[in-house]
Amino acid sequence: MNKNVARSMTDIGVASGEEVAEALAALSRNDISRLNMMAKVRARHAPGLDWRDLLHDAIERALDGRRKWPRNLPFLVFLREIMRSQASEYFRRLRGPVQLEADVAVDAELSPIAAAACERPGPEREVLATQLLAAVRGEFADDTVVLAIFDGIGAGLGPEDIQSNAGISATAYASAQKRIRRGLARAFPSGAES
Repeated sequence: MNKNVARSMTDIGVASGEEVAEALAALSRNDISRLNMMAKVRARHAPGLDWRDLLHDAIERALDGRRKWPRNLPFLVFLREIMRSQASEYFRRLRGPVQLEADVAVDAELSPIAAAACERPGPEREVLATQLLAAVRGEFADDTVVLAIFDGIGAGLGPEDIQSNAGISATAYASAQKRIRRGLARAFPSGAES
């Protein structure tokens, strides 16, 4: 890599490949276990994708520079987000192209609420929902149990299935629910509209 490029990457707060390698070498057993759990949770929502492949590909992308590590982001969070992105892309390819449904025709006899109802939200609501979800996930970026619960809820799983998939007890699940309630109340004191 040319020195000017390396210097500009440092100026914008992006770690070099050597720094990524050092961060990998510095991972504790606990960190490695957390990464394994994150990969397993992500792979469960992408049928046919092995969690080991997901984790190894994330590490490879970080090392070879295809994914840049912002220095202000904890290393485990960075790897988790690479895996999230890869699993989402895999799922999109598996699912194939999504066709948007036609707008619902307004019938004079239907109430405005009934006329507006459809299975897919409009583009504005999708953007707002995506932004809100990113903000909520950001509040719990370091809590792998809470993120596993979010992923399970997003996949339509019930509490018992989420606990089983994430390898957590009912007590840990209940504790995580309390953290979620407290965290959301702190982050959104006026509700989701703020």
